[in-house]
Amino acid sequence: TIQKNGYTNADVVIMDRTAANALVQSKQMKELLDVRNYELARIAPRQLPTGATWIGSYGKLGLDFYQYNDWYVDNWTDPENPTTKQLVPAGTIAMLSTEAKFSRLYGSVTYIPYGQDSFVTEEADRVAHAWVAHNPDRKFLGLSSRPLTVPHEVDSWLVAKVL
Repeated sequence: TIQKNGYTNADVVIMDRTAANALVQSKQMKELLDVRNYELARIAPRQLPTGATWIGSYGKLGLDFYQYNDWYVDNWTDPENPTTKQLVPAGTIAMLSTEAKFSRLYGSVTYIPYGQDSFVTEEADRVAHAWVAHNPDRKFLGLSSRPLTVPHEVDSWLVAKVL
């Protein structure tokens, strides 16, 4: 069960498909939804343009539930054997507050500029660069960024393995 307490002021819960299905099928949620003419909670999934799915809300605690299924290629843990991983790991939820203050900081980007031989490091939120490859000849354009989200209130979020 999810309870609001002194630890977090979350009003958003993000989870993977496994956790979302467990929430919707849970005995507690079914009992909560089995109330006539009074909307304590609402389950009405709909796709959002960001790739997330809004699952529903639990009005008593002011929580909105979202499912996010996206993947990335982890090619830095073991460069010889890249693996595809879920952005939100299976059975995991993140409880976040929409009122918490977060800063987005950026790390520097190091690259070799087009037509040069030495590395350059730039400090910016986005760095555009280009490079050439041969056989067949082609030119690539890239955009690099090294964002880091920094919470100012450490008790405003929680990540938990629930299944």
